[in-house]
Amino acid sequence: LCRLYGELTGARRVGVQDSFFALGGHSLLVMRLVGRIREEAGLEVGLRDVFAHPRVEALAEVLERAERSVLPCVAPGCGCDAEGHVTLSFGQERLWALDRLEGGSSQYNIPFAVALEGALDVGALEGVLHALLARHAPLRTVIEEGPRGAVGRVLEVEALPRLLELHDLSERPEALQDHLDGVAGHVFDLSRDASLYGRLLHLGPERHVLALVVHHGAADGSSMAVLFDELSALYRGEALEALPWSYSDHAQWQRDWLMESGSLARGLSYWVDHLSDGPEVLELPVDHARRADRGRRAGYVPVELDGAVGARLAELAGSEGVTVFTVLLGAWGLLLSRLSGQDEVVIGTPVAGRMAPGSEGLIGFFVNTLALRLDLSGGPDRAGLLSRVHGVVSGGLEHQEAPFEQVVEALDVERSLSHSPVFQAMFAWQSQEGGTLSLEGVTAQAIDVGLDQAKFDVTLSLAPQGDGSISGVLEYDADLFDAETVSGWAGMFGRLVGCLAEAEAEAPVGLLDLMDAADHARLCEFNATAHEVG
Repeated sequence: LCRLYGELTGARRVGVQDSFFALGGHSLLVMRLVGRIREEAGLEVGLRDVFAHPRVEALAEVLERAERSVLPCVAPGCGCDAEGHVTLSFGQERLWALDRLEGGSSQYNIPFAVALEGALDVGALEGVLHALLARHAPLRTVIEEGPRGAVGRVLEVEALPRLLELHDLSERPEALQDHLDGVAGHVFDLSRDASLYGRLLHLGPERHVLALVVHHGAADGSSMAVLFDELSALYRGEALEALPWSYSDHAQWQRDWLMESGSLARGLSYWVDHLSDGPEVLELPVDHARRADRGRRAGYVPVELDGAVGARLAELAGSEGVTVFTVLLGAWGLLLSRLSGQDEVVIGTPVAGRMAPGSEGLIGFFVNTLALRLDLSGGPDRAGLLSRVHGVVSGGLEHQEAPFEQVVEALDVERSLSHSPVFQAMFAWQSQEGGTLSLEGVTAQAIDVGLDQAKFDVTLSLAPQGDGSISGVLEYDADLFDAETVSGWAGMFGRLVGCLAEAEAEAPVGLLDLMDAADHARLCEFNATAHEVG
């Protein structure tokens, strides 16, 4: 355990009294820890056990009582039938159904762009992209309607069109943003297109911008780290290790395991119990009517928590025996509760879903979504709030194997075109390694690229930075909320996090001040209703 703690967190020295979370562990690393224990020791330990016993010595005692693992290995080749069709994952099926229902859109795109300076070998770059598609089948899997529903078919590499469009913008650099928006807004035809599309934009001597977009049905956040790292390695001419199995093998393995082990039934039972009779809609104060036919234009507001706040959050998390994710989720839920006037809020959050050993190196849509129902009633103090949130997070992670698509069906919620089912607010904690694009002889600098459509009413995405700060963005549906409104909420969140870290332990968190001096001044001016009586 000491060795695994060190390998996963990067800690140089680990003692038996060290806590996994104090060393920098988080929810994604907990999943990897459980997988490594299963792989190396053949023992089954639950995620809840790690959260409850994070110290090496305590978790070792749990392992002394642990049962042998019964999780089967993924069998190479099991995800392809004799006709060449490949098994689709639950997530792929859901995005296919949404694409058919809503028509083609860019809502489920993952765009990114990098500015490149140096002697770029354009031909080598194009060859590398083709090699990546040859290596990772989800990037060239199309979905067809079969007699028993949707099935996947992997396109031959030789049949792929040119993956990288070349555009010379040296005489019109002002067109760069239009091209970035065009790539981010590219609409994939899931029945015939490869799931990767890009443009290489030439700006001048040894100056380029590489803009790529991947459809979410073929990749997730962790996949992008794999893509960056492997693209860099292949460009340098390095050989990559063979993949242990394909994404479609994992999809078939997941279906078989969920059904045969009873995990699906247990998971669905948990989520139905957890979410039944919960709030149908998060009643945030809107600036515009919640029309079913609105465009759901995306707006973005930056969120910054400096290093001092980040350090206090880490200290608070350590003292309460929870993760920084739990603290931030609690603060986000508290803000949404106070803005909506609802004691209960449901927040969606993504989990990596890479439970099978060997999945770390694959590109694919492994991620699952958890709908976490937070109870903010009764005026809890800080410890009470974090204890409630920690319990919900632990229970959710323990039952994360139930695909969200199946949860929605089991709940049998009434569908509405005016809001997403189950939850309308998301929290994404981007704690996984981001991967780096490192091309020999070329410097690379990331460029911010956003989507033009919002998936939910509000999505808070945060990531820890190397200097201890935490930064991210608050995405919102601009057809519901004005930029000024959401900017105010972002400021409130920052103040709430700071107050939560410094508050008296017994103080009710519902009384923490959300407003700054300027807000109080405006409120006093608004309430200045006294007038002279003649």
